[in-house]
Amino acid sequence: MTIAQQIAFESFAMAREATAGTPASAPTHYVTAKGQVDPEITHDEPEESRGTLAKIYRSAVVNRQSKWKASGGLDLDLMPFLMQMLHNGALTAPTTPAGATLARLWESTRVMTSANTKFATLWFGDPNVQTFRAAFGGLNNCKLTSNVVGNAATKFDLDGFAQFMEAVSTLALPPQTAGDLVIPSDLECWIDQGSDAIGTTPATFRVIQVEHTFQPGLEPDKSASGPSGNRTWNRVNVGVSSPQTILTLYFDDLIDYDRWRNGVRCKVRVRHNGTFIETVAGNPSYRYLEVDGYGVLKAMTWGAQKNARTIKLTLDHAYEPTIGSDLRMACQNTKTTV
Repeated sequence: MTIAQQIAFESFAMAREATAGTPASAPTHYVTAKGQVDPEITHDEPEESRGTLAKIYRSAVVNRQSKWKASGGLDLDLMPFLMQMLHNGALTAPTTPAGATLARLWESTRVMTSANTKFATLWFGDPNVQTFRAAFGGLNNCKLTSNVVGNAATKFDLDGFAQFMEAVSTLALPPQTAGDLVIPSDLECWIDQGSDAIGTTPATFRVIQVEHTFQPGLEPDKSASGPSGNRTWNRVNVGVSSPQTILTLYFDDLIDYDRWRNGVRCKVRVRHNGTFIETVAGNPSYRYLEVDGYGVLKAMTWGAQKNARTIKLTLDHAYEPTIGSDLRMACQNTKTTV
């Protein structure tokens, strides 16, 4: 009996490439989400005036590539790997917070003056039937959603590109580990302005939902590579982009409305708290992902939550001189390596 590839046995794993476009030797990280890699081929079939009703006479493959996507619960153990692909490939080691024994802090800002993101080799398939490998994998979008009034953990959605996937022999997969789920109601948010430092004024009992969208601004491109080049792209260009944070809050007063109305430059910090790590100097220390953004709140819209009025505001992150960037991210977990 022949058994087809089973979705239940499919795995999706990655490894960072030491040299962009050169496949890594073996997977090092599971993509701890539901995902897949999709191959794409573009044909050219030019029309010809040959005096018949036939539409196609000649066909040729002109482009091969892959697209990939994954959606699942935010994994704080995977985030340092994704941060390398998002905005700072130099993030290679954590620091140990003062007084901590187990906690490790992975902190970085988005690099502004060079293309510094890392790329990954992707492996996808059912190892009982067939595994596929795609090199030069990059991120197009990373979206995080924490819906406090919902019934789901904080989610992340990823999509990206890679060179054309090829059938390969199945390699040993990474250990079956994953970080704990992050619960939206455990998040903290601060909104500051003026001379107040970021992280000073908490938006306590106000936040309903937070969405972050990160786009590295990468564009895969092609150059002539000879008849053995597999007709796939072989270089990546980078353009400007803006991280985005969208806040939905209860409308308790005019504070946030007036910030939008008056075009006040704000400092927004969101900390997505995970599980407990240890006690440091008498205080609990948690796993978390922290996102800092600076700029003007825009695109105000009204909403409703169980008969209460809500307000949605969008922060398109602007360059902030004090950090030399438009984005700071910090992930605290217990990992000592990416």
